[in-house]
Amino acid sequence: MADALQETFERESAFPITDDPIGDLRTQMAAAAMVMRSPAGAMIRELLADAQTDSETLDMFRKRFFERRREQARQAIERGVASGALRADLDSATVIDLLYAPIWLRLLTGHGSLTEPAIDRIIDTALAGIAAFSAD
Repeated sequence: MADALQETFERESAFPITDDPIGDLRTQMAAAAMVMRSPAGAMIRELLADAQTDSETLDMFRKRFFERRREQARQAIERGVASGALRADLDSATVIDLLYAPIWLRLLTGHGSLTEPAIDRIIDTALAGIAAFSAD
């Protein structure tokens, strides 16, 4: 199951790298949410449920799903800081949690939508706190 999920995530929610790091984050978040709306999302919930009582499954999940994607998001955030689009004082790990935690919460609890407009609202709200603003 983990192999199938990893392949689906790699294929369906690859992290773009363009000259627009904020757009890259938005695109990847929307793609990740789309995967989580699919049957793969149900498999992820099952895997995470098992991981709560199986440390090997949890470790595998972190290594195969979280680490690579967090690194890609960190790079996009750093590109955003370097370009001046994001604040220079950001802690990328905290920003990643801020952006992606609502997606995971919605997947695991079903309390909110994972539609593209919902993901756009999440990113827009987060950007209000992390975007660099010029003092004109």
